[in-house]
Amino acid sequence: MRHPIARFALLAFLAVAECVTARAQGALRVGPGEAAYAELEHFRALGLWDGSLELRPLRRDEIARALAAVAARRAELAPADARRLARLEALCAEWLPATPPAPRAPGREPRALWELAAGLSFLGGPTDLDSVALVERRPRRKGFFHLGLDAEAEGRLTAQLRFYEDYSRLSRRAADSGWVDNLPGSVSELIEEPSARLDRAVLAWGGDWAELRLGREDRRWGAGRRGSLFLSENPFPLDGISFHLRTRYLTAASLFAQTQRGPNPPSYIPGAPFPPDSTAPDVPGEAYVALHRLELRPPGPFSLGLYEAVAYGGRGIDLAYLNPVTFLVAGTQDIFDQSGTDDKKALGLDGRLDLPPLTIYGEFLLDRIVALKVAEPKGDEAGISSFAQLIGLLWANPLGLAGADLEFEAAHLDPQVYFHHDRDIRRAFLRDDRLGEGRLLGHWLGPNADGLYAALRLPPANWGRLGLEFEQCRWGLVEGEDGLWRRGADFGFIGLQKQDKAWLVGERSIERLYRVTWERASWRAPGAGRLDLRCGFTRVERSGLWPPDAGGRVPGDGWQLELGLAWRLERRLRSGD
Repeated sequence: MRHPIARFALLAFLAVAECVTARAQGALRVGPGEAAYAELEHFRALGLWDGSLELRPLRRDEIARALAAVAARRAELAPADARRLARLEALCAEWLPATPPAPRAPGREPRALWELAAGLSFLGGPTDLDSVALVERRPRRKGFFHLGLDAEAEGRLTAQLRFYEDYSRLSRRAADSGWVDNLPGSVSELIEEPSARLDRAVLAWGGDWAELRLGREDRRWGAGRRGSLFLSENPFPLDGISFHLRTRYLTAASLFAQTQRGPNPPSYIPGAPFPPDSTAPDVPGEAYVALHRLELRPPGPFSLGLYEAVAYGGRGIDLAYLNPVTFLVAGTQDIFDQSGTDDKKALGLDGRLDLPPLTIYGEFLLDRIVALKVAEPKGDEAGISSFAQLIGLLWANPLGLAGADLEFEAAHLDPQVYFHHDRDIRRAFLRDDRLGEGRLLGHWLGPNADGLYAALRLPPANWGRLGLEFEQCRWGLVEGEDGLWRRGADFGFIGLQKQDKAWLVGERSIERLYRVTWERASWRAPGAGRLDLRCGFTRVERSGLWPPDAGGRVPGDGWQLELGLAWRLERRLRSGD
């Protein structure tokens, strides 16, 4: 709780919980990873409701309104879809209780209604090939114990907190091999090693159509399977201030966040090797990012999104980037600027087309905007724009299989995408993971890569739900100064010349995965709480040159088994009960 935003959010939360009456708690936000989004995407693809899920997290009452639209057409649903609707209704019933709070007696103090949530989670398995393609195998937060606290004041003021305990011995290390040992060696290690982290601390004020949010939380802006090419589910929560505007035909959002804290290192000559105390990846210094997104949803099956992102370092808050009225101004500054001191800008365009039972989506990211007039080669710093593309499809009830989903997504990222052309890590969207804090922004594949994903998820049943997945990831590898071959996400291709840009630069590494999954979500556990169970059995095949892992082991082919267990306990409390 050292961060000032976290302390402010905690004090505000306590004031709300003690002094104000909370009602149905419809204004509280639903995290981007909740199962409700996948269910609503299925029903949207069927044409049972029309709305946007691209700007997450959403308010609970927004999800409830979408659910009501689907429930109004219950008679049109096949039995398997009706079961999916019933599961979603049960989930929303926990968020939005049908019985309103009882009126208080005259003269009594108002009672605050707030929620307390706790849970335990486990992720491990008897086999581990450390596949980089399986995002579930590299959790961004190795949380074991979770504690959450939420409150709402009359649908206007909300506060949400979440903490977790991170035990390094409870999660598998990348260099391990053989059988998993997730338990600490002794009780003393369990007591000495815990690291309590603030996962979410948000204070929000607003109404149904506009809201101002301050603090730290997960965000996902975009239509892709994991979000957009510039802001996905991969990064740790960002500390910042955001504004959301939502109407029937227009959605807008702005975010100004701090991506790195710490003293700024001394300046250096662009193109020179990193001094030991300068902008090396381990010492990036202070950095910020400003994001603005507009989404148009005219009457009809088509929606269009436009976004701009700017990353910079070496100075404090930049009001010009913070101001959403200056949308696209930062991008135009980059067209003729080849000085090596400009900030990092990116522009993107995404869209969605609903053709029941299909949803087709795509995205194009333009990174490093360069006019043709100044794009002639100038040595290692030649001005060449970089791109990233993504296209996907969701087919609900494919080939008449009611309750099932067929997904397809392909992505390609240019070699220089996300990184700044003068090698300043503070102004890059993506950096290496050696600090253990995860990637800040961008697609998880990193630059100089492409990916292909396909999945068929069968209809849910009482015993759970089966899924079949295929994934292929290709990376171009570049040899570093230490002689090791690295992916683009490892260090930003610092030594890569811009005139070498191609579809994939360097040696190739390919990973293919054939996977069978089983999951049973929101299962009523014996006693109190709910259980989420999941299991994944994967065949991993690799070809090409693979860099050794942290332990010097070169990954090979094989089978991988993953096990997941999460237990959640939630309770609504009123002051005075």
